[in-house]
Amino acid sequence: MSIFESRLSIRQNFLIRVVILTSVSCAVNAQEQPNPISLLPDSQIDQLIDEVSGATAMNHVIELGGYNHDRDEAEYLGTYHESEYITGRARQYGLSDVHIETFPLKKWTWDAEDAELWLVKPTRRLIVSYRDVPAALATQSWNADLTSQLVYAGPGTDSTHYENLDVRGKIVLVSGRAARAHLLAVRTFGAAGVLSYYNGTGRPIDRPDQIAWQGLGGRAVRSDGSEYPYEEGFGFSLSHRMAMDLIKLLESAEPVELRARVVTRTFPADMEVPTAAIPGNGSSNQEIVLAAHLFEGIAKQGANDNMSGSAAILEAARALNSLISQGRIARPRRTIRLIWVPEFSGTYAYLERFFEERNRMIAAINIDMIGSHMTQNGNSLRLYRNPNSMASFVDEVTQVFFEYVGDTNREKVHNRSLTYGFMKPILDPTGSRDPFYYNIESYYGSSDHALFNGPRFKVPAVLFNNWPDIGYHTSEDRIGSVDPTQLKRGAFLIAASAWYMANLSPQQVPQLATRMSAMGATRIDREIIGHLSRLTAAPANLVGEWYKDARIFLHQAYLREERSLKSLTTLVEPGSKALRQLAAIVEEMADRESLDQRRLKNHFERLTRDAVIPVKIPGESDDEKIAKNLVPVLAPTAVDTSLSVVVRMRTALGSQIRSTSLRGIRATEVRNLTDGQRSVLDIRNAVSAAFGPVSIRSVLQYFYDLEEQGLVFLRRG
Repeated sequence: MSIFESRLSIRQNFLIRVVILTSVSCAVNAQEQPNPISLLPDSQIDQLIDEVSGATAMNHVIELGGYNHDRDEAEYLGTYHESEYITGRARQYGLSDVHIETFPLKKWTWDAEDAELWLVKPTRRLIVSYRDVPAALATQSWNADLTSQLVYAGPGTDSTHYENLDVRGKIVLVSGRAARAHLLAVRTFGAAGVLSYYNGTGRPIDRPDQIAWQGLGGRAVRSDGSEYPYEEGFGFSLSHRMAMDLIKLLESAEPVELRARVVTRTFPADMEVPTAAIPGNGSSNQEIVLAAHLFEGIAKQGANDNMSGSAAILEAARALNSLISQGRIARPRRTIRLIWVPEFSGTYAYLERFFEERNRMIAAINIDMIGSHMTQNGNSLRLYRNPNSMASFVDEVTQVFFEYVGDTNREKVHNRSLTYGFMKPILDPTGSRDPFYYNIESYYGSSDHALFNGPRFKVPAVLFNNWPDIGYHTSEDRIGSVDPTQLKRGAFLIAASAWYMANLSPQQVPQLATRMSAMGATRIDREIIGHLSRLTAAPANLVGEWYKDARIFLHQAYLREERSLKSLTTLVEPGSKALRQLAAIVEEMADRESLDQRRLKNHFERLTRDAVIPVKIPGESDDEKIAKNLVPVLAPTAVDTSLSVVVRMRTALGSQIRSTSLRGIRATEVRNLTDGQRSVLDIRNAVSAAFGPVSIRSVLQYFYDLEEQGLVFLRRG
């Protein structure tokens, strides 16, 4: 080789290396759709992703709820298996303050031991047994061993369904809810028991062998006013296929006879709440709470609902504590508290008992179904935000991490030159490689966060929840529907959100507030699009009324975002620089409202400028004038500890309120907003902005009903 050729070869090698290095450098930075910027540095996100384990969480689900089982008597007399397992693992993982809080119950707990339903005539065969499908026996069923004729009563949920039917001593097949049918067929008309093929999930045709969890419910009342369970009759829950087979037999000329055998017992049982903590570094006494219901009644055990949630918070805590112990992340400023509860009643009992601890809670995350195999079950993981009255930074923090995982765990065609895959994969080797499907939703109750952020305790709390779920409250809520990859992602979301909030310093608050303000502005812009579209499509006679509503709802949206930003004040000192910066950000947000109101007004004027009949904006109605001058004040109430914890919990949820004008989340939000300062009109406007238009008359009537029951005072404004 000549000197020239040698020099050329050296130069070529050098150029090749430069090209390779440049290509690698460009590949790192050449994402056409780059990953979003999260609230944590990439290094900490990577450590959390590497540490959390979907397989470990899946093992917990298997140990806790791998199959439905009958409880041994020793569990009722000692400690439940689930409580022992959680506290045992928590101690193994080095968590602090690990123990079980016990709450005595003033009732006996129903327990099933065995049950079988047989077809006797026209042929003999087993229809279903408790041994095989525990969901088949309705809870609160009583002992029985009888053979009787089968009668079909249609839905069986109204007395008219029993006209011209003789059901006394017979077994009644119905398509309606077992509880309502049992009340009529057994307690009213003297039937021996009911068989119900009702399926509240709405998929009986798609899943013909699915059996819904059902209970007979209801309690009888003695002459002294005390309650006791009905000790009569039984109920079986059947699949759609089982019921169709029986109906086909009934359509023949031959009589159909069944044999039902049921063996149940009752036990005195306490309520257990395992709890543990990752202690803070001592610079703050505040706490972040992670909650999941470990029990949904004693008889029901479900893999996704909710052993997945219970397993996920345990795995998130293990991962965080492991990283802290290794010195890879700092001990947080605030304590992270974990509670595993009986759904609703356990959360209420814990928050009621620990008053001082509750006052230290600044945010909570409630996990209720988080491990569903998304493509198999056709669902997504949903973040349900706080009600508008409790708008909080926990809404925004958790949303940021949801959006981060969603964006980095999907394929982006723009980045195909880098990889056909996820840019920040969160995958478990034992799980699926599905994308992360998620939704950000407005408030919905129906789980323990409703007690945290409800009128009684007022701790801002979000919900993580898989919905819809094919196996929800049915015999198919089993291990096969749970995905370790989704458990890993869930544990990451919990750990990242909790650690960020627990470690947030006062100096970081203005940075978070700026981001929250931008997120709020984006939310409001989406709402304005809706208002503009609705006005454009409005009938001519409703344009003025809908414009009036749009102005009100837009104002309420700004009040919501203001509340969210002001929730950060709990993280900063009075008079501090951070507090002044926060106040300036709140003011910046408020300044936008006049511009947005002008956008609405200009659109309304363009729509109505050429109207043949001038469009008028409705003035204040008589009802609005009344509501404007009434300020509801909650009546002071003392907790009656002579009542059972379940009754006290229902009171906190407003279950005892008698009113036909408002129900559900609208009624809850009305009570949330009753602070002795807002008028009835203010409250109506806020609730309408959150959940859609509510008539002022219905809100007035709701407060009149509460006043009659001694729950509020109506003060003239």
